[in-house]
Amino acid sequence: MKTLKKINNIINPLVSIIVPIYNGKDFIKRCLDSILNQTYTNIEIICVVNGSTDNSDQEVLKYIQNDTRVKLITSIINDLGTASNIGVNNANGEYISFVDVDDWVNNQYVENLLGGISKGFRICKSNMDYFYGSEYKPVYSNKENGQYTLREISWLLPCRQSAIYDKKLFENVKFLDNSYYEDLATWPLLLGQINEIYYINDSLYTCNKTNPHSIMNSNSSKHLVLDKVFEYIFSNINNDMNREVRLLITALFIQSFWSSNIYLIKDNNENKLYLNKIKTVIKGKLVGYYYMINKLEISTEQKKKMVKFYEQ
Repeated sequence: MKTLKKINNIINPLVSIIVPIYNGKDFIKRCLDSILNQTYTNIEIICVVNGSTDNSDQEVLKYIQNDTRVKLITSIINDLGTASNIGVNNANGEYISFVDVDDWVNNQYVENLLGGISKGFRICKSNMDYFYGSEYKPVYSNKENGQYTLREISWLLPCRQSAIYDKKLFENVKFLDNSYYEDLATWPLLLGQINEIYYINDSLYTCNKTNPHSIMNSNSSKHLVLDKVFEYIFSNINNDMNREVRLLITALFIQSFWSSNIYLIKDNNENKLYLNKIKTVIKGKLVGYYYMINKLEISTEQKKKMVKFYEQ
């Protein structure tokens, strides 16, 4: 293990890597092997098996027999947000990272991300690849290594993966329970505590898009929870949060609602109620909404539609 610069007066701090596992038996080996083969070795791997019915816990126990850095926590609750919170609450490290069980990481994942942290940042995030079975495709293109302000990172996906966080950021921030987009709900709350992050353009994380059971590979109506997500965000921010954070929240809404969620909303009474809930939640709270809409490279007709939605 290479010696890093002191980070908050700690040399080679412990990094807790949280792996939520729901029926991930077929993916555990590739995921855990990639984490255990890190060039940075001062890590603990907290596997949170939540509601699984495929003996995933037994697969994790095999690893525990050979490496004391692997830990197992089981929960009867099948929920990703809950599993993430359990992992954070049981983490001993000064820094935290998250890896989904069907994904895997580069062997320099921790070392390189901590290198970004050592430059004086509390969050370091990297590029990642989407894996489609026969090809890898980087998520972000034409980006450079370096520090980015909150206004400059609206292009970053609001996901917990491919990043390392100062654990102290989670002292007053929890993942949203019992809901999809639990990390979208948490992302702006984490960023609200800092002014900038460090970004590494190397793809240090691989997101597996071939898992047919992944919630992100389905068009289920369970995705229609943005009312709950943004209500959670607004209920956890305060008036002292600066304009940059509020602009970021607006960008996240535009990205999540108008780029993906809108296409899942069917013309029925249930979804009309969903739309009304969203309108109630965001009413008067999306700072810079009109400005951002006007800057988008979309048709005038679509801009009018987006403005009308917010004004009704």
